[in-house]
Amino acid sequence: MKKGWKYYACLLGSHLMWPVLAIKSDQGLISFNGADSDSPVLVTTDYYMTVYRVTQAIEDQNLRCHLLVVDGRGINVWCGSRGGSVDTDSVLAAISSTDLEHRVSHRNLILPQLAASSVSKVVLSDNGWNAVFGPVEIENVGEFLENENKKSPEQSIAIFSIHRRMEYNLAHLTFETIMFLMITPIFWVLSFMGGPLLSWHSYWMTNLLLLLIGVWILGTFMALVDPLMPTSSGYVRGAITGVLALAVWKMVLLVFSFFSVATVVYEWAWLDASGLTILGLSLFVGFNWGGSTPQLGEGQMIRDIIAGIASLVVLFALGFYFPTGLF
Repeated sequence: MKKGWKYYACLLGSHLMWPVLAIKSDQGLISFNGADSDSPVLVTTDYYMTVYRVTQAIEDQNLRCHLLVVDGRGINVWCGSRGGSVDTDSVLAAISSTDLEHRVSHRNLILPQLAASSVSKVVLSDNGWNAVFGPVEIENVGEFLENENKKSPEQSIAIFSIHRRMEYNLAHLTFETIMFLMITPIFWVLSFMGGPLLSWHSYWMTNLLLLLIGVWILGTFMALVDPLMPTSSGYVRGAITGVLALAVWKMVLLVFSFFSVATVVYEWAWLDASGLTILGLSLFVGFNWGGSTPQLGEGQMIRDIIAGIASLVVLFALGFYFPTGLF
């Protein structure tokens, strides 16, 4: 399987924009290295990057096995499991469509561990299939198979390395950039209502590039310092990052102003346009960043999103009083 344009499109996160744009691989059963009816069956979703990486890992480890690619609507295992696009029914449907029961002599399936929240081993067992959850990292599946489908405690832990954090961050920031560009026409329409909305339209259009740069800087900072954050809440992380970014920004402005006393008073008044913008961007990136970390539960994510949106509404309302100024 070659690394083509689809791989890089996945890497940039275009699959996150809308389900119909999800980049899929062909579903079905793929056999490797002369796999026969006795060979183990691994299960994954049809998200292109997932299939590519699983395929590469199987080939690198020279594994003799089958890979059952199930319908996940082109969404990766983790997001697909949490979002409901990958579940027990999709696995059973793939078994049926590939006639798997007649292509292997056993009834064993090795599922990705990150699908544990949506795929029921009990239901699969009721349908005649014995399922186990394999290691988190596909690179460990060879050792897992050699150990008779048993994994060590280390193989049950998702490693959130800096490389992985930066990769997830790239996907989310690309999505957030697209969102900002989609919001822009809304400000143009609202500008016809005049008053503060006209001022905000001018502010948004004048500073759009700086807003996008701010999102990428803040998001990259969060990805880099993720292990140092004292909380798993994306909203709180966004608030912490926003305060730090605001302090840095104020210091930069003070340097440029040659430490004018009048400027010191003004620039350290947080409720100006630049301060509201930085805090708003940071909170926005923060509660979105929650979807990139395995440390955050679904309940916390929902609370972060609600708190984040509420805060953005308040900051935007305050912004009517400060529609101009420097970013």
